[in-house]
Amino acid sequence: MPIVILKMRHPQYHSGGENCYTNPKREEQDDYRMKEVLFGNGGYYDGGWPWYYLLTECFLIGNLQTYYTTADLDWVKYRNPDGTWSILEELMRGGFIPYIQPWDPQPIQFARVWVRYTNGLNIIANGRSLKGGPAIGNMEVSTPMGPLTLPESAWVAYYEDESLLAYSAYAPGTNNRIDYLLDKNRGITYLDPRGNRIFGTDKLSLWEHGQLKWEVDPAYEQVTIIGEGSHALDQPQAEPLVRPNFQFNTEGDMEGWSAMYAVSWGASGGSFALRALTDKPILSSPRLQFSGASYPKVHLRMESIR
Repeated sequence: MPIVILKMRHPQYHSGGENCYTNPKREEQDDYRMKEVLFGNGGYYDGGWPWYYLLTECFLIGNLQTYYTTADLDWVKYRNPDGTWSILEELMRGGFIPYIQPWDPQPIQFARVWVRYTNGLNIIANGRSLKGGPAIGNMEVSTPMGPLTLPESAWVAYYEDESLLAYSAYAPGTNNRIDYLLDKNRGITYLDPRGNRIFGTDKLSLWEHGQLKWEVDPAYEQVTIIGEGSHALDQPQAEPLVRPNFQFNTEGDMEGWSAMYAVSWGASGGSFALRALTDKPILSSPRLQFSGASYPKVHLRMESIR
């Protein structure tokens, strides 16, 4: 019930999420991603997106989603104008009546939401002002690693033990919005400083166990891999396979295959395996080009384990 009500704040996004991703307005992209995290959705990819958005979706959302997509919900709370938090039942016992029509201006309580999962993950989101609705503005939140300011359409995710901190919010002590992930369990730190100089860099960057692995300058569409040099982000497409024969015998070599709507995937021991996020995962092969007359049959062997 609480999640359904919150979703109604932007009903036009339900069937056209890709339009918000490709929208040139950064605030629209931020607003959609905020809902992606708040509703527990997996990362999403579509062609033609700007590199900064694609990289953040892969390295920030891609890591964060592994903590919430398979976890059970503990509770959902809404922030009152006085700064306290209440579950929906508490609000309604106090005389609060939620609007059920998507075109009605929603009350300010539905703009600020705190979701907690049974594995201890906390997600706090700050909505945005809508025409005819209340002004939202910034929201100050406390995390185990220090306070953060969430502008409109911003969010933060964390564990109390400080093993994970992820957010799209102002960098501490600034009014510059950044996208940031610190995952101590995997030893990964990711940063999109959005053109500002934050934490000693103005480039999209990834660290593993404290060592810088790569950095990207979106303005020049170039990635610098530490120890290997610089490369263009847009690489020439590989030639299509004319005699495909996929064996998946080499650990980690997916032979050009990829997956969507999955938490994880990989190849080893003669199999390509994935952990599905929904009941309709997608497997994508590399480019193929061969004659149907020469190959009248395609042999696939698959297994599903629940």
